[in-house]
Amino acid sequence: MSVTPSDLFYNSGSLKGRILTRLFGSPGTRWQDRLRPWLIAELRRDALVRSLSAGFMLYVLAVIMNISFSALIFKGELAAQLPIVLPFVLAGNSVLILIVALLSSYSGSIASAQDAPAVITALAAATLVSALPASASQGEIIATVLVLVLGSSIVVGLAFLLFGLFRLGSFVRYLPYPVMGGFLAGTGWLLAFGGVGVMQDLSIGSGIFASDRLLFWIPGLAAGVLMAAGMRKWRSPVILLAGLAALVLLFYGALVVFRLPFAEVSAAGWLLGPFPELEGWNIPLSPARLSQVNWPALSAALPEALPALFLGMIALLLNASGLELVIKKDFDLNRELVTAGIANLLGGFTGSLMGYHSVSLTTLNHTITRGRRLPGLIVPLLMVMTVMFGTDLLAYLPRMMLGALLVYIGASLLYEWVVEVWAKFPKIDAAIVMTILATIIWKDFLWGIGIGTALTIILFLISYSRVNVVRHVLSGSNYQSRMHRSIEHARLLKFHGEEVCIFKLEGFIFFGTANELYEQVNERMKTAGKRPIRFLILDFDMVTGLDTTGLLSFEKMLQYTRSQETNLILSGLKSRSLSQFTRGGFKDGDEKLRIFPSLDRAVEWCETQMIMESSFEISSAKSLLERLVRVLPEEENLQALLGFMERREYRKGEYLMRAGDPAGEILFIETGQVTVQLEQEDGSPLRLETAGGGRVVGEVGFYLDRPRTADVIADEDTGVYALKRETLERIRIEDPNVLYTLSRLVVNQTSERIVAMTRALDALED
Repeated sequence: MSVTPSDLFYNSGSLKGRILTRLFGSPGTRWQDRLRPWLIAELRRDALVRSLSAGFMLYVLAVIMNISFSALIFKGELAAQLPIVLPFVLAGNSVLILIVALLSSYSGSIASAQDAPAVITALAAATLVSALPASASQGEIIATVLVLVLGSSIVVGLAFLLFGLFRLGSFVRYLPYPVMGGFLAGTGWLLAFGGVGVMQDLSIGSGIFASDRLLFWIPGLAAGVLMAAGMRKWRSPVILLAGLAALVLLFYGALVVFRLPFAEVSAAGWLLGPFPELEGWNIPLSPARLSQVNWPALSAALPEALPALFLGMIALLLNASGLELVIKKDFDLNRELVTAGIANLLGGFTGSLMGYHSVSLTTLNHTITRGRRLPGLIVPLLMVMTVMFGTDLLAYLPRMMLGALLVYIGASLLYEWVVEVWAKFPKIDAAIVMTILATIIWKDFLWGIGIGTALTIILFLISYSRVNVVRHVLSGSNYQSRMHRSIEHARLLKFHGEEVCIFKLEGFIFFGTANELYEQVNERMKTAGKRPIRFLILDFDMVTGLDTTGLLSFEKMLQYTRSQETNLILSGLKSRSLSQFTRGGFKDGDEKLRIFPSLDRAVEWCETQMIMESSFEISSAKSLLERLVRVLPEEENLQALLGFMERREYRKGEYLMRAGDPAGEILFIETGQVTVQLEQEDGSPLRLETAGGGRVVGEVGFYLDRPRTADVIADEDTGVYALKRETLERIRIEDPNVLYTLSRLVVNQTSERIVAMTRALDALED
C-alpha cells in the first residue's frame, strides 16, 4: 500500500513520540522511501497537468480571498496599513495551506483564510481603533492591530489543537442547528455589508447612499448577488472564477471605452492601491514591533475578538461535514482540528489570518484532480513567489472585485440560513435564526452569542421536556418478582396485582421531565379503577442522571402518595442519584417510603406485604412428596421417584451449585430457600430466581449436559433431594414410568418460568 506525506505525521505512540514520528517518519524508515510512491503517482503526466491547472486556479482564488478579507479588516482609518499587512497575510496563508495539505486525512484538502473569523476580526479591529488615542503613531497602530489579528489566529490554533488532542471535537456537534444557523446568517449579513464598505473604503452608514458613492458599490453588489445565484444553479467553482475575471475585464474595459485617466481612477479610490511603498515580508511579530503595542487599547478589543474562537469551531465543523458529502468520505474531526490547530499556530506567527479547510477550494481540487495533494503544495509556492516578486501588482486590483467576492459569500450564507431555513425548517427554528440575526444586526456579535446561548438553553428545555421519561408502565399482574411463590400465593398476588403500579424510567430527569412524570403518576392514581394503587414503584435502572431541581417534583409525589395511603418505592438508583435523594431527605424506611437496589427486590417486597396482610390461609406441606403431589396430584410414581434420590442438607450461605461446574445432578428443594444468581461484570449478583420447597434447580445444564451457567446459594438452612445422571440412566432401564413422571415435573416447572418471562416481556412491549 502506498504511503502519503500525511502518514509521516499520524502514527501511534506517546505524545512526544507521535509528534516526532509525524515530523520525521517512523524509526528505521527512510523518508525518501516513504515519499517515493507518492511522488511517482503525483508526477505522472496526466495527473501533473491536472494538478498544475488546479493549483493555478486555487492560487488565484486564495489570493483574492486573502486580499478581500484583509481589505475587510483594514479599511477606513486602517486602510493605510493594508500595504504593510498584505505580504504578511499572503506569506502566512501559504504556511496555513501547506500544513493542511500535508496533514489532512483527505489528500485534496485546501485551506484558506475564512470569512466568519474575518468578520469578527474586522469588528474587533474597529473597536481597537476607537480605543487608540488620537496621538497614536502609525507604528503603534500597526503593531497593536497585528497583535490582535495574528494573536487571534494563534489562540484559535492552540484551541483547535487542544480540542483535537483531547478528542473533544464531537462536543461541537451538540450545538443546536438553528443557533448555529443564526450565527452564520449574522456572518453573512456582516460580510455582505462589509463588502459594500470595501468597495468604497468606507464604513457602513458613512454616506454610502450619497449620489457620488452609489456607483462605487452598486455594480459590485449586483455582481456578488449574480455570482451567488450562478453558484447555486450550476454549483461549479469555475462560475466564481469566471465572474471575478469578468468583473475585472469589465472594469478595465470601461476605463478604455470611456477614456478615463488611470491616475484619476486610482486617486478616486476605485483600486486597492496606490500603495506608497509596498513592503516585503519580514517577521510580523518582531520584538521591535511588540514594543510598540498599546496594551490597554488591545484589551478593550479582546471581548469583540473572542467570538472568533466559537464561530471558528462551528464553521470548521460545518466545513468538514460539507466536505464529507462532497468527497463521500468520513472526516475524523479530531484529526482535522489538530491539523487546523498546527496550521493556525504556525500561520499566525508568520502572518496568516485565521483559516481552516475551505469547502469551495477543496471541492474545486476534488473536481479537477479527484483529490490530489500536489495542488495544495503548488498554491503556497505561488503565494511565496507573489510576496517576493509580485506585490506591486496587487495595487491594481479593483476594490469592486474584492467587495463583490465578500458580497457573494455573504449572500450565499444569507440565502442558505435565512431563505432556505424559512422554507424547510419548522417555524420555531426559523424564528430562532431570525432572532439571532436581528440581534447581530441591531447590536453586535457578543449580543448575538448571548441571545444564542439563552435560546440554546430554552430550546433544549422545551425539546427535552417533550421527551417522555416513562419507558413502561406495568402492574403486579404482568410483572412478578423472581421469588417463586406457591400456587395459592401466586393466585393471591394475581388477584391483587393491580394494586402494584410500576413506572420504568429512562434518560436524564430534570425539573421539566420530573414534573411531567408527577402529572402522569397523578393521573394514573386517579384512574386506578376498583382497586386503588397501594404500591407505586419508580424504577431508575435506565436513568442516566438526575438534576437536583427535579427532586422538588419527587417531594410533591411523596406528599401525594402519603395522602393516598400509597407506598412510594424507589428502585435501581445509581450511587450518585441515591446520594441526591438521600441529601434531599428521602430515607429508606420513612413513612410510606422504601428504597431497593433493584426492581426485582422492590416487587418482591410488595408481594410479601400483600401476602402478610392477607387473611388467606394456605395448608402447610412439609415433605417434598406432599409438595410434588400438589403439582401432579394424579401421579402414582412420585414416591418411587424419591426412592431414586439422595437426601442432603445445606447450611445458610453454602453453594449448592457454582457456575462452570459440571452439571452431573438435578436438585429438588424440600425445605428452606435458595437463590439462583449470576455474577455481573462489576462483581454484584443478579438474581434469576429465588425458589423454595417443591422447586427444581439445575435442570437446564443437567439435560443439555453443559456446565452450570449460574450459582445456586442457600438463603437459609435448606434440605434437598439430588438425582444423579447415572441414576437417571438406571431409571430409564428399570422403570420408564418413573422417568415419565420426572419429565412431567421438570416440564411443568420450566413451563411456569417461561410463562412468567413471556408475560413480563409482553408487558414491556405494550
